[in-house]
Amino acid sequence: MQTPSARRKKNVVDQDLFAFEYVIDAAHTAMMIYEQDGAGACEVWLRQRGYHNDATFRACLQAMLNAIPRTRIKGKFSRPEAEILENMRLAFFEELQAPVEDEPEVEQLTQLGLGLGEEVEEEEEE
Repeated sequence: MQTPSARRKKNVVDQDLFAFEYVIDAAHTAMMIYEQDGAGACEVWLRQRGYHNDATFRACLQAMLNAIPRTRIKGKFSRPEAEILENMRLAFFEELQAPVEDEPEVEQLTQLGLGLGEEVEEEEEE
């Protein structure tokens, strides 16, 4: 899947459009604006186009929140799109549900006090 910025092109992911053929293009445009210009600019864009109250737009964002892996490594999302969506959710769409975040095995081992070296040594002893 491409990032919103990678999909940027006239009449698709385009901050000057007021109507989009596909709601995913509107969502990607909002994400691109949030990432490049910040929350204030994104909020103005959403309100001007009526997306802040649009049920279809919200459903698209919820689907994206559910689909994009929310794995964090050292507290930071491993996928930049997940971070942008989470920031947008917290800023404008708090009613959307954030799915449970995945944790990679390495972090789980670290939390238990096991390092990678210790795990390898234990396997070799068995």
